Amino acid sequence: MIRHHIKAILVIGVAVIFGIYGFQWFQSQKAKEFERGVVEKKSYPAAWTPYGTDNEGNRHFYKVDPALSQSPGFIKVWTQVLYSPAGKGRYIATRQKSGLPTQGYDRFSHRNVLYEVNCLSEKKEFYILEVFELTPDGKTLDYAKAGTYKDWAGIPDGSIYGVLHATVCPEKKTVAN
Repeated sequence: MIRHHIKAILVIGVAVIFGIYGFQWFQSQKAKEFERGVVEKKSYPAAWTPYGTDNEGNRHFYKVDPALSQSPGFIKVWTQVLYSPAGKGRYIATRQKSGLPTQGYDRFSHRNVLYEVNCLSEKKEFYILEVFELTPDGKTLDYAKAGTYKDWAGIPDGSIYGVLHATVCPEKKTVAN
């Protein structure tokens, strides 16, 4: 009887050890994918539609991915900003001023951001879900993901975000009396 208990304990112990090593291996593979930028490449659609250029010459693109869950009136949209030399310099300076790392940012070229846009409210607003900062070859320099709290931000009139809101939100129908 004791022999069966010892065998069972050994089998369970070996299974736990293999489980731990398997989990660690999986985590290291995910870390390697992140370093190579594979996570970023899997996270957004390939085809981009231009929607504007800002006052620094940065070009803005978007892609609504139907695979993302959509709530009625709320649209999840990927945006991509291709930075001009002036825009890149200003963005790096902003990161430095904020105390964020800038190592590798000499190769920084673009930023992909997943937003959720509120198309229902009279007040135009959005919040950021994910941000990837990338090199021309797709290597991820920085990544951030929002938590569960939705920190909605207002969209200023005349801003590039206003253009995005007008582009992705369907026009509201007015009812005639």
